[in-house]
Amino acid sequence: MPMSDYHLETHQVGDFTVKIYQDPDPMHPDEGSDDLFLVSFSSHFHVIRKGTWEDVGDFRDFIHPRYQVDGWDPEKELPEPLIKPVRGPEDPIWRSVYAEKCSDQMEQLLLASGEESDFSNQEGAEAANEDWNLRSDIWDAWQSYKRAHAEWACFVVRVNNYGGGNMSVSLQEIYDGSETDRWGNPKDADGFVMVKKSAGWHSPPLDVADDLIKEWQAYLDGEVYGYVVEDENGEQVDSCWGFLADREECLAQGMDSAKWHDEHSRKQLKLPLPVAKEVQDGC
Repeated sequence: MPMSDYHLETHQVGDFTVKIYQDPDPMHPDEGSDDLFLVSFSSHFHVIRKGTWEDVGDFRDFIHPRYQVDGWDPEKELPEPLIKPVRGPEDPIWRSVYAEKCSDQMEQLLLASGEESDFSNQEGAEAANEDWNLRSDIWDAWQSYKRAHAEWACFVVRVNNYGGGNMSVSLQEIYDGSETDRWGNPKDADGFVMVKKSAGWHSPPLDVADDLIKEWQAYLDGEVYGYVVEDENGEQVDSCWGFLADREECLAQGMDSAKWHDEHSRKQLKLPLPVAKEVQDGC
């Protein structure tokens, strides 16, 4: 499209002209930022971070452990374990499961009396090790979950496509894997806003994420502007682009630029020049 199709308004300042445009090629609102950014996997709005955040699976650590651990019913609560499980009889739970599932009644009686055994019963060891595997998975899931949420605030983003190029993005709750569709079935999030907690924000992560979503919405709505300042010959002397959702500021800066150029430009004297007094007097 020619630039004239993006032209919005024109203002004159002395010998200079200020033209306001819709930015034809704006940068993403979070382009170049590794501390605050949006990722979307929607088929209507696809924005990824190659090599780091490019698939829903890259956000697995943010999912609550009850949705992460294979074999656990996500409808049931899954409290955080207080002690890391140990594989072997030194772990009281491992020992208890072994004693319960041990097929050797004599060994069961021995353990019940507080005596030691060689823990060589196959059925008991298999049951205890299977339980240990589950408890280890729960432990690991909780550790990765806590680390992920300690480093990042990860908010769910919903993408709505209204057709005809009209789209909206909205901020939802902190991501924990509990998202469902309108029928209550589990579903993947459309996207995420990531806020690095250690980046020294002056506002809570939710407010920071909300401001970014507003910028993205302005970007999607085409509310990104730029100005061009031209001299009396139509030559460009200044320009600036990327005013996001702030057309008034774009115009104000364009006008300031034009005023500066008008005040500091060499004014060409218009002809004919007035006759000097000495010439009029015949000197």
